Amino acid sequence: MKNNTNSVYENMKYIICNWFKWDKKGTFIAFMKIPITILIPIIISFMNKALIELILNKANIITFIWVLGAVSLLLGVLNCISHMISENISAFQQNISIHYAVEAFEKLLTMDYELLESYEGRMKFERCHQFAFDGNQSDGAWAAVRLIGLIESILGIFTYAILFSYVSPILILFILITCLLESFTYHAANKIAIKTENEMVHDEMYFSYFFRLATDFVAEKDIRLNSAASWLEHTLDKSIAAYTKVMRWYTNETTKLTVLQALCSMIRDTAIFGFLIWDVWTGNIAVSDFVFCFGLVGGFSSWLNGISGHISSLHRISLECGKYREFMSLKKAVETSGNLLSDADINSIEFCDVSFTYDNKKMVLDHINLKVQKGERISIVGENGAGKTTFIKLLCGLYTPTSGKVLVNGQDLKYIDCSIYFKQIAAVFQDYTLLPSSILKNITLAEIYNKDKVWKVLEDVDLSKKIKKLRNGLKTKLGRQSDKDTSSLSGGEMQKLLFARALYKDAPILILDEPTAALDPIAEEMLYLQYKDLTKDKISFFTSHRLTSTRFCDKIIFMKNGKITECGSHSELMAQAGEYSNMYKVQGFYYQQEVNHSL
Repeated sequence: MKNNTNSVYENMKYIICNWFKWDKKGTFIAFMKIPITILIPIIISFMNKALIELILNKANIITFIWVLGAVSLLLGVLNCISHMISENISAFQQNISIHYAVEAFEKLLTMDYELLESYEGRMKFERCHQFAFDGNQSDGAWAAVRLIGLIESILGIFTYAILFSYVSPILILFILITCLLESFTYHAANKIAIKTENEMVHDEMYFSYFFRLATDFVAEKDIRLNSAASWLEHTLDKSIAAYTKVMRWYTNETTKLTVLQALCSMIRDTAIFGFLIWDVWTGNIAVSDFVFCFGLVGGFSSWLNGISGHISSLHRISLECGKYREFMSLKKAVETSGNLLSDADINSIEFCDVSFTYDNKKMVLDHINLKVQKGERISIVGENGAGKTTFIKLLCGLYTPTSGKVLVNGQDLKYIDCSIYFKQIAAVFQDYTLLPSSILKNITLAEIYNKDKVWKVLEDVDLSKKIKKLRNGLKTKLGRQSDKDTSSLSGGEMQKLLFARALYKDAPILILDEPTAALDPIAEEMLYLQYKDLTKDKISFFTSHRLTSTRFCDKIIFMKNGKITECGSHSELMAQAGEYSNMYKVQGFYYQQEVNHSL
């Protein structure tokens, strides 16, 4: 049995339900297009038939004008309504497209972080991209055009068949046969298009990556200073050549099918018109009926051809929708029993025999046991790849242990509502994120804030003087992409700003994960000494590659190959003369100076 995300019926049902959920009025207007589109060509054909009959019957001029005026007025009204509906459908499509994009955006913000960071999660998001964001003929908004077009085609054929049956039933059969032959070419063209899209995915990803590099200020420095532009252009040229080869094949194949479609259409139309002329010539149908049928033949053929085209397109849309639904069904970050924590009191955090692996492969953390009480400052050190960052992600609740438990106040973190737990954490990471907004918003991350508290934390991190000198003060925008009236802060100032954000949040758990890479050793030492006073009532975790900055901590955890190999205060670990002591001594003269005053 097929999964529902692969079922065309289920995907179309999902799409239509979203229309009604997001825009009931727009959905109603979109479906109103169906009877209008069918009626207009029928009325035109009836008008032509009626006018021919009036002319042949030599009706008086008044009757002729009245009939012509009435039908023209009706057509004018219908065309006006049709135009208004088309404009509303465009707005409806944009509205639906925005909703899909927002829904996917919200999913990214709430889905399981470990899954989002994984290869599987990234691939699933890339596959849902086309349906949610790209705005091409396979996205959720375009489904409105195709589905309504399909219903129009089916109802149009049924209506036109009834009308034709009064004139010539044989004509209907002939049109059906010729149009079925033409539909095979549409089906073949759709298969070629799908094959081409699948082959072009890799090269399109390359294009996207190269263009991101070209607009990445950090990458641009390396590209220019290392004269890598020519190498990048050569690599891009190879990708373009592969892309062009696929496109050339696609163009050749579709050209053959287009010629075949045109030939089928020409043969069909020539034969049908010949058939109608013969019927008029032999007296089987009246001239007015000939005019009537002549006007409907084109529409009847387009309905038949439309069915094949719409079905093929909806099949492609269904495939993209299935990928989108698969991404949207991924596990959320908050899949717990909803256990709550006190807003202020985090008394203990404990790692109980915690192990972690990525994709059940390499063991990154191996049976970690550690208990930390309120008021303790813990430093986590070790070589690159020792497992420090993974430890922090487990501590933050971003990852779930492969085995073992992380207990917060004795409760398994796995069953605590993450949205509540995240409020208890203030974290600063080496890979920081500043929003394209004002300094004030980057600190408070909220619409309601305490301005005096903002200045207090800026003072604590020695950044208030700098901010006051800026022309717009706290309202200064950060991020060159967001506003031309922005100001740049140095790397060290950016990290101090993040420290201010952590202090402003004033959470019971403080995490500083390699946050001082942009600071010089003296500035780092001073900052950590400040944090010693600011964190006395918190549970604090620090990671740093500069071991001198760990001395003010109550306990130092040395990690190697995912295990805790040493644990104790700075003086205790130095006395042990183990790996921590060796690493501390290796770091050089400037990091070996002892601080005489008591920490």
